[in-house]
Amino acid sequence: MTKLMSILAGMMLLVPSGSHAATLYAGYAGGNGNDGVMFNLASTSGFLLQSFDIHADFGTFDYRVYHHAGGVDAAIADPAAWTLIGSFDALTTAGEGIGTTLDLTDLLLSAGTHGFYITDGGAFSVRYSNSSEAPGTALASSGPVTLQVGYGADAFGGIVPSRAFNGSVTFAAVPEPAAWAILTIGFGAAGGALRRRRGQAALRAA
Repeated sequence: MTKLMSILAGMMLLVPSGSHAATLYAGYAGGNGNDGVMFNLASTSGFLLQSFDIHADFGTFDYRVYHHAGGVDAAIADPAAWTLIGSFDALTTAGEGIGTTLDLTDLLLSAGTHGFYITDGGAFSVRYSNSSEAPGTALASSGPVTLQVGYGADAFGGIVPSRAFNGSVTFAAVPEPAAWAILTIGFGAAGGALRRRRGQAALRAA
């Protein structure tokens, strides 16, 4: 049994340790703001989106977080194309220069480009920065995930390009399918070996 457990422990080491939370930090430079901000997260592998820390004026506001698979540009002015993934009513913010957390509770996303729109619905509390780069340009990266330059947005209208999300993104990488397959095979083999040992023990006892 000890040998079997050692083999399983070795297989566990083959599984990427990316399931630990990581933070992609974009800073709190400010300098501009609107009712919301649109931006992309591009990832080379699947990941669990856990939360956004946003940059906002101090006060109590209602925030909504929307998602569009494929990125912002494909649905930039089409409200029906977006999916609401988070509602935060009467949220008191930390104020400028400090992150206010919007907890999304492990939203599983595939590899690729994902668009997000964070809005206060018209209160003009969302802070961001102007950028000299075009939308879609890499702004910050952590592990497999890259934050891209996006847009300032006024309730799916009044879209202003080259605006940079302020705050941070907390996520956890998802192990590759091959790693899960190795682990599954290992546990299957361990289960088979355990059943054989029990069968042999039963025969000896008989």
